[in-house]
Amino acid sequence: MSLTITSYFSKNGTPKLGLTPSIRIWNVTALGQTLIIGSPDGAMTEIGDGFYKYIFTVPNGYDETEEYVIRSDAEDNSLSNTERYAVASISEDGLSQATIDAVVDNVWGEQATDHIDTGTTGLMLNQIKADTASIKIDTTSIIALCETLLKYDRNRTQIDKTAMTLTIYDDNGTTPLTVFDLKDAGGNPTITEICIRDPQ
Repeated sequence: MSLTITSYFSKNGTPKLGLTPSIRIWNVTALGQTLIIGSPDGAMTEIGDGFYKYIFTVPNGYDETEEYVIRSDAEDNSLSNTERYAVASISEDGLSQATIDAVVDNVWGEQATDHIDTGTTGLMLNQIKADTASIKIDTTSIIALCETLLKYDRNRTQIDKTAMTLTIYDDNGTTPLTVFDLKDAGGNPTITEICIRDPQ
């Protein structure tokens, strides 16, 4: 990985052209500091209008999680010290992609049942899951009920003149779904003046 570092040099407020600036870069940690670029100093390339650049690479690539301090030198004795030198620093101002990926993986791999506090997203997701499962069960029950009702409408039926009953069969035509006792208005068994159909 690499990083482009730019510096601007001027003389008496006017952009200074034709310089051959150098750059020194230190890696700074809590335990100390290491000169990364500086033995010899890195050579900067002119861009124009007083701007110069340096492509910062280190043996293992520029590390965005590290902190660096930088000093650019115009290498021109005709410039005052305030114009000759430019300084900068690079600090971690965000998470590395590896860290971001790890956070994402941990979030999506988290057990939803571990989050049950009122008002939390975890609890909301748990409730949505439960509601969805309930809807699925209700839908399955409704479909089964509709299929049963259709059987009562379209399947084979048979009246037993001796037992005074009406039998409704399953789709195979032989397995009884329901047997009804047939009765007249007075509640007496009949097959000629049917007013009542009681399930057995």
